[in-house]
Formats: sequence, C-alpha cells, structure tokens
Amino acid sequence: MTNINKKILIPFALFPALAFADGIQENPEQDIIEVEEIQLAEVPPSKTFVTGRLQYNISDIALRSGTSFGSDSVAIPDGKTVGWLDARLGAQTYQPIDHDLTAFGIMEFDISSNEAMVGMDNKKNELMPRYVFAGIDSKEYGKVSVGRVGSGLLELVNLTDFFAFNGGGETIASRASMIDKSASGVTRQDNTIEYGHKIGGLTFSTGYIMDSGVFSDTGVDKGFNGAASYNFTLSELSHLKPVVAFQKTYAADRADNDADSYTFWGVGAEYYYADFGASFIYSEDKLDGTLQDTGTNKGLETMVRWTGFDKLDLRAGYFMQKNDVYGDKMINDIVLDAHYFLSPKMRLIGEYSFRNANEFVGNGGHYYATSENKQEDFFYLAFRLNF
Repeated sequence: MTNINKKILIPFALFPALAFADGIQENPEQDIIEVEEIQLAEVPPSKTFVTGRLQYNISDIALRSGTSFGSDSVAIPDGKTVGWLDARLGAQTYQPIDHDLTAFGIMEFDISSNEAMVGMDNKKNELMPRYVFAGIDSKEYGKVSVGRVGSGLLELVNLTDFFAFNGGGETIASRASMIDKSASGVTRQDNTIEYGHKIGGLTFSTGYIMDSGVFSDTGVDKGFNGAASYNFTLSELSHLKPVVAFQKTYAADRADNDADSYTFWGVGAEYYYADFGASFIYSEDKLDGTLQDTGTNKGLETMVRWTGFDKLDLRAGYFMQKNDVYGDKMINDIVLDAHYFLSPKMRLIGEYSFRNANEFVGNGGHYYATSENKQEDFFYLAFRLNF
C-alpha cells in the first residue's frame, strides 16, 4: 500500500465558507489548504514461481496388468527389485487486474528419461502434461479455469491421496479414459471449462468438457461434472468434511471404443481430530452402449492417519474394486505407509502393500479378473524432494 500526499488548491476567496468545516483551519498567510494524506490503494504485485518434485523409487512391484508396463514398454523381471526416477516440473503465474480480480496460469509436467518409468507410465522420453490451464479468479464471485484443469473432483480424490503409491483415486473412475483418451480419472482432462467457488465452509465446482475438435483426438463429444463439499468445524481441533462428485461424458465416435457414454459418481468424507485422521470414499463407474456388458465398477478407499510423532506421518488404508458382472475383486489391498520428513520439503517414504486380488488383463483399456492367481505383495521405498 502506498500513501500519496495530495494537496487540493482552493482559492483564498472561498475561505469564509470553508472555515466552518470540521478539520479545516483558515491560514491567512497561505492561499491554499492542505488536506492530510489521502490513501490511494495499490493493486498487489504480480508473482511467478517454479514448482517441482524430484523422486527416486525402489520397488519389487508387479503391475496389475502383469509384469510389464503396457504393450510398448519395458517388462519388469519376476522377483526383481527395480528403481526408477520420477520428476515433475511446473510454473505458476498470478497477474492481479485489480484488488478483487486476478488472472492466472498454471502448468505442470511429468518428466522422464528413456530409462525412467514416471508414475509407472509406459510413456518414455517425453514431457507428459499433468496440468495446463489458465483463468480468472474473483474473490467474491469465484474462479473460472480453462484447459487441462485441476478438476474440482479432486475434492473427492484427495480424501485418500496421502499414500506414496496406492490410493488417491486408484479405484475411482478407472475407466474414464475409455471415452476420453486424455483423462487421468476425473481429476485431469483436456478441453475443460470449469467454474469453482468457496462460500464459508461450502466448496463447489462444475465443469464442461468440450469436443476435442480438429486440434486433438481425445474422443469426447461433450461431458459434464460437478463436486461439492462442506467443512464442518466441530472444535478448534476437529473438523468433518463430506464430499459428493459426479461426471458424465459422451463419446464423439462410438466406433473407437464401442461405448456411447461414461457415468461416474462418488461420495466420501474425512474426519480429523488433532493428530488423528480418517477418511473413506465409495464410488461407481459405468460404461453405456458397449457391445458387451462390462458392468459397473464399484470402488472403496479408506484411510487412517496419525501425525502425532515428530517428523513422522503414518497412514494405513484398505482399497477395493469389484465389477458386478465379472464378480472377482480386481483390487483388494491393505496398505501401510510411512513418511519421515528430513525437512519440510524433503522426505523418505516406505510402503508395503498386501495384495489379495486376482490377476486381471486388459481388453480395450478395461481391466478385469481372469484367474485365481493372486497378485503379489510388494514393498516401495522412495526419496522425495519438493521445491
């Protein structure tokens, strides 16, 4: 805030009329009146900064689709411990227009080398966009974002998104990409226009997913989504937050995936008291118009968390996904997870996942159980540096 002294020039002839005004004193030796320091508000400065994460991972994991990273990737040898680099790099800029209106742009990319397996993705040697969007933020009237946005449905996914490897949407909207090739669940999708706002304890959003047109081939004709949560402050130490979310997308060309539309919905809640936290999510997704009935996927994610130890964050969770046509559980994991903070932005991570689900293989992007062979338990270790 800058204080600017202003002087208002007033003809000496007007002094008799003005001398009675409060706070203004006649000075016969001057022909001006000085009005004390009128403050003119200044627009806040713009800001731009870089964000990122560097992580090295070690695990003996075998993926749910077998022992390889997709059809065009490097296989993981059975019984072998492997390591890989996982990095992210992004930038954010905020340009105030006035006191209540700010333009912003946010982008973040996964980075991989030829040897790396970023987030267990089968893509290599390329930048893979996580978020790329821009918009306008009005404190009073909400925020509009356009692009590959950070979806408001993250309000649901984030209830369990504390685990290093499992969790945070593993069972949620797992088939969204069968309609939208750009989709990472319902948290990141191209060509999205989203409006979000927070009023008191209520946070809500609604989004429209546009036809990809001639500029990209996402396979979407149109789509809609929405989410809402409410934070109940129960005491100085505790809060309860329920969340609901929904999405419907329609295919631009059914011939690409034999599906006309995709429907997802989910409900969840979190409760925190001091250093203890607990959360759960139940969700369903369904493909409509398929040549064969691929059924409804039903998912459950739960978490308990304890942060009462110095520098140590402990989590445990159960994750289940079941298809009502195929019957077998595709995911049936118990996960133990610990993060030890060397500094606020540097940590060591250890996780062990107990798996008790049938192996399943892909069919046009849809995974389902096929045998009684049980998936193997795995350990996961990582060093993470945020900046």
